[in-house]
Amino acid sequence: MRLLKFSSDGELSFTSYLIEDIPRYAILSHTWGAEDDEVTFNDLKDGSGKSKLGYKKIQFCGEQARRDSLQYFWVDTCCIDKANHTELSEAIVSMFSWYRDAEKCYAYLSDVSVGSDNSSESEWTQDSAFKESRWFTRGWTLQELLAPKSVEFFSRERELLGDRNTLEQEIHEVTKIPIAALRGSPLTDFSVDERMRWAEKRITKRKEDKAYCLLGIFGVFMPLLYGEKDHAYIRLKDQIDGYREGSIHIPLPRNMNFVGRDQIVQDIHTAITSRQVQGFDCIRCAVYGMGGIGKTQTILEYAYRYRKVFSSVFWVKAHSYESAVKSYCTIAQKIGLVRRPSWGAWSPENQDVGTAAVFAVKERLTSREYSNWLLLLDGWDDLDDERMESLIPHAGSGVVLITSRREDLARAGCSFNLPLMEEATSLSLLSKSSLTDYGDCNPEELKAAKEIVRVLGNLPLAIDQAGAHMHARKMQAAKYLSRLTENAETLDWKPPTNTWAYHNTVLSSWDLTFKEFEKSHPDVFAMFQVCGFLAGENISEDLLTSGFKSAGMDALAQVVEDGMGNLFSFSLAKREAGDGFSIHTIVQTCVRQRLSKLQRQTYLDSAILLVAGAARELSSQRQLDWLTYRQLLAHVNSCQRHLDDALQRTTCVVPAKEFFILGRVCDQFGQPDQAIRWFKQGLNTTTHVSTQSNFECRDGILTVMLNKGQLHEALAGFQTLYAEAITQLGVQHELTNKIANSIGIIHKNMGSLEQALAWYETSLSQVREKFGERDQRTLATWNNIAVIYKEQKEYGMALDLLQDVLGKKEAALGEEHPSTLETLMNLGNLYRHCERYDEALRFLHRALRGREKQLGKDNPKTLEVKGNIASVYFKSGRLEEAIKLHEETYHGYKQVYGAMHHAVLTLADWLGGSYCRKGLYVASLKWYEEALCGRRRLLGEGNTKTLETVTNMAEVFEFQGRFYRAMIWYKWALDGFRRGSGLNNYRAQLLEHRLRALLRQWHQRAREVRSR
Repeated sequence: MRLLKFSSDGELSFTSYLIEDIPRYAILSHTWGAEDDEVTFNDLKDGSGKSKLGYKKIQFCGEQARRDSLQYFWVDTCCIDKANHTELSEAIVSMFSWYRDAEKCYAYLSDVSVGSDNSSESEWTQDSAFKESRWFTRGWTLQELLAPKSVEFFSRERELLGDRNTLEQEIHEVTKIPIAALRGSPLTDFSVDERMRWAEKRITKRKEDKAYCLLGIFGVFMPLLYGEKDHAYIRLKDQIDGYREGSIHIPLPRNMNFVGRDQIVQDIHTAITSRQVQGFDCIRCAVYGMGGIGKTQTILEYAYRYRKVFSSVFWVKAHSYESAVKSYCTIAQKIGLVRRPSWGAWSPENQDVGTAAVFAVKERLTSREYSNWLLLLDGWDDLDDERMESLIPHAGSGVVLITSRREDLARAGCSFNLPLMEEATSLSLLSKSSLTDYGDCNPEELKAAKEIVRVLGNLPLAIDQAGAHMHARKMQAAKYLSRLTENAETLDWKPPTNTWAYHNTVLSSWDLTFKEFEKSHPDVFAMFQVCGFLAGENISEDLLTSGFKSAGMDALAQVVEDGMGNLFSFSLAKREAGDGFSIHTIVQTCVRQRLSKLQRQTYLDSAILLVAGAARELSSQRQLDWLTYRQLLAHVNSCQRHLDDALQRTTCVVPAKEFFILGRVCDQFGQPDQAIRWFKQGLNTTTHVSTQSNFECRDGILTVMLNKGQLHEALAGFQTLYAEAITQLGVQHELTNKIANSIGIIHKNMGSLEQALAWYETSLSQVREKFGERDQRTLATWNNIAVIYKEQKEYGMALDLLQDVLGKKEAALGEEHPSTLETLMNLGNLYRHCERYDEALRFLHRALRGREKQLGKDNPKTLEVKGNIASVYFKSGRLEEAIKLHEETYHGYKQVYGAMHHAVLTLADWLGGSYCRKGLYVASLKWYEEALCGRRRLLGEGNTKTLETVTNMAEVFEFQGRFYRAMIWYKWALDGFRRGSGLNNYRAQLLEHRLRALLRQWHQRAREVRSR
């Protein structure tokens, strides 16, 4: 958008056309006069606008904005270049959001006059002039009434008539818009038909605008086609209906072999329907039973059979938290809620991009406008993972249908225990999977078929696989039964005794298929056994191919390209959407159990090499696919679960570098404990650990500790590591300089600014010489140095440096790269210290938008920006907003990091300051005490941060009039600063001056008391 502002000499000027970093502004709402009377974009450019009648409205808006401490304002007549059709279209589509984001909206009612008397608001509102204003009849003013935070009404004489709140009853009577909507309730709380009624009597100059002015009211988008006349309204209704209709996302094809569970499917629907009739909002229903019994196929059939009953159907693979989040990412992308990130480098900031997708999908499902949806969570067996519950919507008008092996889910109220199939149903399934009609077979074949389903315990998974085996080998039932029985007698491996609930013949069935498959397709079976150690869901052929090739296992990569059809024909794997497939957990268990310990270790090593190779391949790409990363993470965690540490130490052939890669993946996705386990495994591997890999794994462990707030332990470790790196890697090595930067960061977090600066400068001298001025490592170090300058109050130096770094980062990395966003945040903080608050908020809001889009609203990196915005509010006197945002950020940090993290304690200190400034001294001391207690434990008695909190508490005591106590605390802080930094430290000098002044004041008061 393009904004206006008046200079100090009264001249009006435009800003450039702003796309991001839009400052706070006011906006005008009015009715247009004659075309020749309104000031246009070109009128202002050539200076001819002042003579027009409409210029007075522009003057009014600018003057009123200035009274409200707003430098910028927007007026539709002149801020849009209507000769530029692209700009005009963008303005119309964006209009609702522009009014919504304005700090103030001034509604100028040129046909309402208050006269010359000083009648009160209650007197003039009784007059019909306000209610009969032309402003209430225009199409565009509907969104101008509802979108803004604040709407103030002014008369022709520029007198304030009231605002949307004080005049809500009069506005309601005129417009019939519910008062709840006027008070800011989300428009989605009101039905489409109701919102249509608000607009039905409003008029626009052009027929098309009758539709275009409602785009924001309904939250839809469509291209503007002036000339289409009434057809625009038809297109608008189509867009709204399309939004309401929703979408279907089921990644599995319908099972054409589904048999015997029709009554269960019908019972599920009856139970759901009855609860809908009773007025339940979010209905939760569970189908539970043993693995392989057909739970997935039952709800899959339900989804396909009743998909037209629901507005939307979504499928979530809930076998693990990672697979569930990956499903949410896919759903969010398919329905256009979350875009892929536009940056391509690996970095800690992208650790939880799935959070944005989960939030967006849950927000959509719980909105009142989006009703009658079906969300299916398949395979939620791990009820001990508390994160899973956070993925499930607990509000909204929809149905959550869950499958699980755990009977615990029966407490959901609506639950179904899926029993084993009866003989007739089992026979029907065997017939379909083997493509044999046993009703037309001879009695011996029918008898054999019945015996097969009996010995397989009527388990659908085993029967389906047996039928596929018989079909692939063109084998009759009698022959299969004979071989199955013989194999069971010679079976030399056993199931896991604590988790196996099936007939032993089930083992024989899979073992028989494994033997046949291994004999006929040995290479494919070798690849299949490697997959036994991966996550059973979301196995991608592309991932396998790239991973095997990167790991140097070209033969297996070729197998993936040529032999997957054989796996599907034997029903050992099931095809999913795209190039993905899944292997049932029971099948994977059998694959692993039949291996010897040595074989198990060999195939696990291959799986680790495969996943590390895929990660290495992905990290080399310029544009990363975040859905693939989520998919990869599940396989990384699966390999870790199967890792036998005792065996690994004696037989592992995986290089330490591969363990480091997997640890880095876990760290980047916010799994620090798993990352440390991988890094330690890399150090403990029995193969030769190169010097480089040794340092990488140790640096990885210490970096995780730093991020977790374990500053003292991390500092000691990094200092030792740096000393070794100097001698073994060299002073210019990239890792040596990364370690130096990490030490600087720790010193900065601990308040030791001079030491931090020394370490940053040490790193800078080396990376600049080796990599150049524009290299990302050089820019990151300059960024850190600028932050130290800011902390030392060298604001001019810091500002010049950060602006230079930002320009280079935007050119080299892009505007949304995490490193660019970090510098934006630092610039915002710097402008805050310079008391340039509008500029501070402009940079911080840009950083916030970037991090919310990439990471989600609850990610620690996003919370960090929110905390900085709150600090700007505090410094600029917006205390209520500051406290609200600080407390929100504090609780978010505490939930992620716990109470003893330096960021949590920093926020507690800030909250103490906010409450002190409001004069709420008891609350202030409570927050300061929390910060002090934590900082003493985490940083020590003499740390700068600890002493700053002591100083802050002394100030509160002084404000309370508790002078003696204040002097004791000032003396505590003064002694601490002197011990740490000497007598000439500027903080010590300020405290000494403060203490002397307070002492004089205290003595003066004592003399006054004695004189009385």
